[in-house]
Amino acid sequence: MAIAQVPTPSRSMISVRPDVSVIEPRSRSIVQSLTADERLGRAFVKGTVLGTVLVFLFCGGISLLAGLGIGAAIGIGAFTAFWGGPGFGGMMGATVYFSQHLEDF
Repeated sequence: MAIAQVPTPSRSMISVRPDVSVIEPRSRSIVQSLTADERLGRAFVKGTVLGTVLVFLFCGGISLLAGLGIGAAIGIGAFTAFWGGPGFGGMMGATVYFSQHLEDF
């Protein structure tokens, strides 16, 4: 059975601070290391969450302004947020990201 060799990091991967005796690797941010499809999926999830919250607040607020009670307004807001928020928000989040980053695909 062969023993695995651990590669030695190159100088460009290491940054040394004189005040600290620890060598810390420089890494790219998580978003930069993702592929274009993963970033598109991330935009879809962000849009889904944002769309759900905004639809809940909008529909619940309109229901309150229309004179419904707080319980009914929360119910209508939750119903519309559950069924409409993820679809609309995810679609818009992915579409906006895709239109701004066409060259990545």
